[in-house]
Amino acid sequence: TLDLTGTGDFTLGGVQLRGGSMLTDHFGLEAHVALGTADDTVNFVTIDLKRLYGINGVARMNMGKGGLYAYVGYTTATIGVDAVTENRDGVSYGVGLDFPAFWGTSVEVDYKSILDKDNFSITGVSVGLRRYFD
Repeated sequence: TLDLTGTGDFTLGGVQLRGGSMLTDHFGLEAHVALGTADDTVNFVTIDLKRLYGINGVARMNMGKGGLYAYVGYTTATIGVDAVTENRDGVSYGVGLDFPAFWGTSVEVDYKSILDKDNFSITGVSVGLRRYFD
């Protein structure tokens, strides 16, 4: 969801890829990139997510191959507002849970505040697959 103060909430879609490495059993780094797949129009204003990318520090409480995790990092997003493209960047953070599914893969669910700056905020809930390489 993108909240543009004075305009309303927009529901956007995207596909995200994250990759990283755990530096210890409980702390790691990851990078992420996402591309927009769906735009939204509210009050005659059309918004679409072009792309976003960033880097996060991750803290993790392991429970087998799954666990709870939290992250904080920095993200840059490119958003289309009608015919104008804007770049925004700032602190991002989130929390999530992943649990084992099959063959070194886990299902993950997380909530994230991707950007929250000035009159502009992007938050989201995601569901995805995580692949572990030992």
